[in-house]
Amino acid sequence: MGNQSKYIVGLGELLFDFIDDQPVLGGAPVNFAIQAHQILNAHGFQGAAAVRLGNDDLAERAVSSLRRFGLATQYIQHDPLRATGKAIVHRVEDGHQFEIVENACWDHYQWDDLLDKLCKNTAVV
Repeated sequence: MGNQSKYIVGLGELLFDFIDDQPVLGGAPVNFAIQAHQILNAHGFQGAAAVRLGNDDLAERAVSSLRRFGLATQYIQHDPLRATGKAIVHRVEDGHQFEIVENACWDHYQWDDLLDKLCKNTAVV
């Protein structure tokens, strides 16, 4: 494999949690990839996001944030029909309740040649 990094991939869900109407990047797969990248990048591992986003402002914000964290973003798909995922966080007496906005694009991730290429260089998903 030479000097090429092995990828640690966050595959699937990327969404924004809306807390008091403020969007916060989230989704367990992406959170994992960000943390793993921060810990293991010095050891030859590269975090990557393999997610599906809408063609909207939240998608632009997500890609910008992921790049700022150092993740590979070339495996992100863009959905022309569906919005980037959202969860509305409601504060309740004993904590929080989450309302997932239905029909988000993360449920429609599709296999493609880029994903096939990514799999050949992936250490962890």
